[in-house]
This record gives sequence, C-alpha cells and structure tokens, in this order.
Amino acid sequence: MFRNEGTKKILVCVDSYENASMKGRVGFAEGDTEIGFDSLMDLLLTIENKLEQTKIPQAYLKMRGFSKGSAYTCNHEKKRKICRGAIATFSVKILFRQNASWQGYVSLVDTGQEESFRSALELIFLMNSALT
Repeated sequence: MFRNEGTKKILVCVDSYENASMKGRVGFAEGDTEIGFDSLMDLLLTIENKLEQTKIPQAYLKMRGFSKGSAYTCNHEKKRKICRGAIATFSVKILFRQNASWQGYVSLVDTGQEESFRSALELIFLMNSALT
C-alpha cells in the first residue's frame, strides 16, 4: 500500500475499556489539542469531523445521512499536551477515505506493532484485539 508521509497522525489515548466501551482522548498532530470521547461512536464521529474540516485526506464520496446539516460537533475539547492513554495509545494514519470508509495504518505506540486497515470497522477490530 502507498504510504503518504504528508498525512497527519491521529493519537487515540484509551483511558478505560470496560464491557467493550472505550473512553479516552483523541489528539491531532497539527496542534496540542486533545478531545475527549465517551464511546466508540463519539471517537469515530470526532475523527470524521476533523477529517472533513481539514480535507486531509479528501473524501472520495460525500457522506449521506437522514437529515440535512447533521454535522457532528464535539464539546469536550481541552487544550493540553497530548499524552499517553492509561490503558493504550494508538497512532492512526488515515491515508484514504474511499468507499465511505477509511484506509490506512494503526500502530500500538507502546509496542510499535503496526497493521494496515481497509475500513473503519477493521480499525475497530484491530484496536479491540489490542485491548482485550
């Protein structure tokens, strides 16, 4: 797979993981901001919103929804240095947004293990396998 080194990394800091419910913080490499998330859906929507704002990488398809103007806004943004998660820290590099999903690489920061993913669902399964 082609590696686009210009793509920015996303750090997912997992602070708790109970009954397949993930909580933590997500940080974007271009600033020292981290945004808290309380669920997997919250995490995915936060990342997608940031990708839409920056247009890096640009989406191949426009996302569809049931209502117009259903953009997700996050209100847990905190300004502080991005640090490690209490349980795990993942570095996610989204290279492409094709077929209404994400493709890229995820690595477990503590071990350096890296895997490619072809969809957001596959990314979720990879993260889950590291947490269980």
